[in-house]
Amino acid sequence: MELKENQYWRKKLNACMHDSPGKVMEIWDHALRAMELARPDGFEEYECFSHEADWNASASDRLPWPKGLRQDFNGVSNYFRHPFAPLKAPYKFDVSIKSAEEAEQGGHLTRPTLIEDDPRAEFFARWRFWRWWASDFDPRLAFMPAETRLPDHTIWSHLWVTSAFQGCCEQNSEKVRPATLLFQVGPVQKFIAEARNTRDLWSGSYLLSYRSWQRLPRMPSRQLLPRWQRM
Repeated sequence: MELKENQYWRKKLNACMHDSPGKVMEIWDHALRAMELARPDGFEEYECFSHEADWNASASDRLPWPKGLRQDFNGVSNYFRHPFAPLKAPYKFDVSIKSAEEAEQGGHLTRPTLIEDDPRAEFFARWRFWRWWASDFDPRLAFMPAETRLPDHTIWSHLWVTSAFQGCCEQNSEKVRPATLLFQVGPVQKFIAEARNTRDLWSGSYLLSYRSWQRLPRMPSRQLLPRWQRM
């Protein structure tokens, strides 16, 4: 793999690791916990991601909030709210996560790591399997939000969007130059376009997503199993 391509995928991987799954449990030191989680990756200074990618991802994920507003997240009284879910079907935890350490344990144990030195494969393994394995280890980790005040998008979504913006950075620059591509997959989206209410839109989107998910490989190879399953 050429050096430039190597750096490209390493920076995208770095963007995926700039926040940890348990970020919202203790915001004040979340950057230090993310650094500890990414320590095995051994990122060099020239492999750092663009903070502008993070800012663009945050702007696309959530509403701008005035400084000083804050709300603690515990998953029970303040819980994840899916934007398309009915109000009577909240994503509440049966038992709250007691500490940031408890949340971070799942992230450390389930982070996919390859033996081969292949940054591109490492990125796709992290993107494809990490949330899946973390939620298998502890289902609550699937609904850890990126934002405590408006918890309607997960930390996983924020990490992937940040990595996507990182891929739009100019060469040898932190300037993000994204472009939007609109495409339609055949006639399968017609029933979504004809939705007349949120329930129809959610149901159509769910069916399409579920069928697409069924086409993906379900069982990873042994060398990709998370550490907690190899014990």
